[in-house]
Amino acid sequence: MTVSGGLLVRSARRIYQGAGFDPSNVLLFRLRPRLVGYGPDKSLAYQRNVIEKLQSLPRVEFASPAIYPPLPEWGGHANVYLPGHEPASAQNTLRIHYNEVGDQYFAALKIPLIAGRTFSDLDRKDTLPVVIVNQTLAAMLWPQADALGRSVMLGGRAYQVVGVSQDAQYHAQNEKTPPFAYLDYWQDPDWAASPADSRTTVRVRGDPEQMLPVIRRAIESVDPDAPISEDRPLTEWIRYEFTPVLVARIVVGYSGVLALLLGAIGVYGLLAHAVGERTREIGIRRALGAQNVDVLGLVIKDGMLLVLVGVAFRLAGTVLVGRVLAAFLYAVGTRDPLTLIANVIVLCTVAALASYIPARRATKVDPMVALRYE
Repeated sequence: MTVSGGLLVRSARRIYQGAGFDPSNVLLFRLRPRLVGYGPDKSLAYQRNVIEKLQSLPRVEFASPAIYPPLPEWGGHANVYLPGHEPASAQNTLRIHYNEVGDQYFAALKIPLIAGRTFSDLDRKDTLPVVIVNQTLAAMLWPQADALGRSVMLGGRAYQVVGVSQDAQYHAQNEKTPPFAYLDYWQDPDWAASPADSRTTVRVRGDPEQMLPVIRRAIESVDPDAPISEDRPLTEWIRYEFTPVLVARIVVGYSGVLALLLGAIGVYGLLAHAVGERTREIGIRRALGAQNVDVLGLVIKDGMLLVLVGVAFRLAGTVLVGRVLAAFLYAVGTRDPLTLIANVIVLCTVAALASYIPARRATKVDPMVALRYE
């Protein structure tokens, strides 16, 4: 229970820190110009004006449009294959997640590019479509080669790979990081058919809550009639999406503390009884010259042996429940070394403290009284 609690506490911390990206100081805004009758060209111009306005604000570091937010279960789906290698059947088709983002999206979320470049103003509707792939997709498509400059078919359209990003973990630990592609928001081929909304992503300096009204006013200055919704910090969205992890952390965490307390009481009770049973032996040892430190070490050693046996069973139990626990973990494995080591240290410390009182009592045994015992 204590190991499980430790893993869930670590998961909760990683949720707010992100894995492969940084959600802190990031705000999300949903812009829906099509609800007020914007056509494709006007929608595109509106989105550009909003981004330029936001990027001009003093406390805004980066601003980027995106079709989907960086959250679990969000993102488009498309079939992917290499040119000239179209799968013969749907069963053999690689299906991936994708998002359409602006050039500052990776900086806004602090997703490192490990190769190549981000999007630029040179990537337009009338130029070659470009794509940035994550490490997982690059390794799947080109396991023995560099992905940069390669062509890939995505949704039946050819794209050129201009960058490779670090994997960003948006899902629980039991879900492997999926292959992911980032398309250029401004090159979206569907703009002409259906003006898209945007989930504008903004990284700010300072408290994001304080910047919410400032950014809202800036967006409204572009067009006060265009609706703005779902405006809140990204950490709040993440907290909502991972509510089961956070609730499990509280429940299992308190259960772990209770288990630790009961374990300490159990160790104390066993050693107190053992000291009583060994009063004669301890008295003989003291009569033969054993010092207090020797008696303390004798009793505490017995307590630590009990704990080490318990630790072995705990670790074995963690392995057995690992598959169930993995569904509640984020960016932390069921055998996370730091958590396991910290758990062992905590258990040993608690056991040593629980053993000290009976051990201290053992040092008070009078040899003459002990020799007459029984």
